[in-house]
Amino acid sequence: MQRWNWVMSADIHGRWITTNGYAEIDLDAKGWRATLRNHAQDDGIYHWIDARFDGDDIEAEVSSPNPDVGAFRLAGTIFKGRQENGIEPAMMLLTDGTTVLSLAYGAHSHLGNLG
Repeated sequence: MQRWNWVMSADIHGRWITTNGYAEIDLDAKGWRATLRNHAQDDGIYHWIDARFDGDDIEAEVSSPNPDVGAFRLAGTIFKGRQENGIEPAMMLLTDGTTVLSLAYGAHSHLGNLG
């Protein structure tokens, strides 16, 4: 399991809602599963993600523990940085046109998001 940081924004009839936190991600060659949480002190789950890779392209299904929020699909890509000190930074950017989800991994992933 790796810890990544995430930010999500969604358009709700012309207004943006934005939230962020950290993700617990299990990766393999074919894809990844993630549990999104708002912050380290929160045991609650914000969303789950099941994703598949096709090269650098990603297709993901996002589901919520809230029964009022239906599952939705996002697609995007992974961007990889240059490995330093044994860590290869990466950023995933996924969208469906109204929701944008970005996940980032790197040397500072163990820390919370900035402001």
